[in-house]
Amino acid sequence: MKIKLRDIILFMVFVFILSIFFILFRHNEKNDFSNVKAVTDSTQYYDVSSIVNKVVHNSNKDSNLLIYLIEDSYKSKKNINKKNIFKYIKELDKDLSFSGDKMYYEKTNENISKYYVSGSLQSLSMDNNEIIDDYYVIILIDNNNKTFSVIPDDGKIFMEVEKWMQR
Repeated sequence: MKIKLRDIILFMVFVFILSIFFILFRHNEKNDFSNVKAVTDSTQYYDVSSIVNKVVHNSNKDSNLLIYLIEDSYKSKKNINKKNIFKYIKELDKDLSFSGDKMYYEKTNENISKYYVSGSLQSLSMDNNEIIDDYYVIILIDNNNKTFSVIPDDGKIFMEVEKWMQR
């Protein structure tokens, strides 16, 4: 059986179109923030900010606690352990406080709320509230079990959410 040049070209075009469709579909699935809303409830905002403060206060002390706080699937996807945890969470060399700037949330299922948080790290000095750095993090709260976990963010995910919200 002889394969014609036309058949080969048609097959290659088909594979090319199929791969473009797959890439576009995967890209749209990854960036769907259609259920995300701005946090407007001050109690909810304060509660999540206090969780972020707990993470910040322990980011220079106890890698065992931080390992425990990181969300399990993120931890296994990135192979996070005690030795490499500070590649994913900023290691802070002094006592700092978190001051929230913007916060968005979505219900990922009936029990889990996902918060995209942006803010700044400030020194705890009495005479100077110096802003040290920007800080981004994702907090997952399980409302049934009253527990939370953390997904580190370098700002990229938060910026995607913010861009989506401004559409």
